Amino acid sequence: MKTVEATRFLEDHPGLRDALSADHPITRDLLEQLRIKGSLSDKQVALAMKLVNEVGDGKHVPAPIGKATFEGLVISLKTHTTEFGEVWRATIQVKTTQGVWLAWGTAPAACLSEAGPHGGLLHCMVQIKCTLEASREPHFAFMKRPRGKVIRFACEPKTCLQCQRDKDDSVQQELPGVCSSTLDHRPSTID
Repeated sequence: MKTVEATRFLEDHPGLRDALSADHPITRDLLEQLRIKGSLSDKQVALAMKLVNEVGDGKHVPAPIGKATFEGLVISLKTHTTEFGEVWRATIQVKTTQGVWLAWGTAPAACLSEAGPHGGLLHCMVQIKCTLEASREPHFAFMKRPRGKVIRFACEPKTCLQCQRDKDDSVQQELPGVCSSTLDHRPSTID
């Protein structure tokens, strides 16, 4: 074990110590490699940082079981071929104040059709109503009979494209991505 080298490596990479303390099997493996080798590759450091960002604060929390309505981010969207044809399956990441849990299941048709013209459902914020069933991992649940709607499209910016302030709820439909205060102060057009 190369404890001194590992300590120096962690000091040279701010945030890596916290990233490697995340409750994730990959980060546990990376931490063990750091203890043995005394360092990690740049790609391994990037992976650890990516995982801690996906997990949120690095802590998984148990997913609720039973009927539920929740909001989350579509982090994966794949097609699966079944005996009934091709089906879209989504993984939704739900962040809470305590941590993060995941739900997986058929992507609601309403969400797919609603998000289609906006670049697809991947990375959209959605609201889902379904029955959640337990899986082997406590932070992961299976969605049964999901229904839902898109709350924010992936292509929709979180800030105004003109003034860079957080968008308010009164965004005008005529200029998507622009807050109402910008529209109130735009120059008038001459017809």
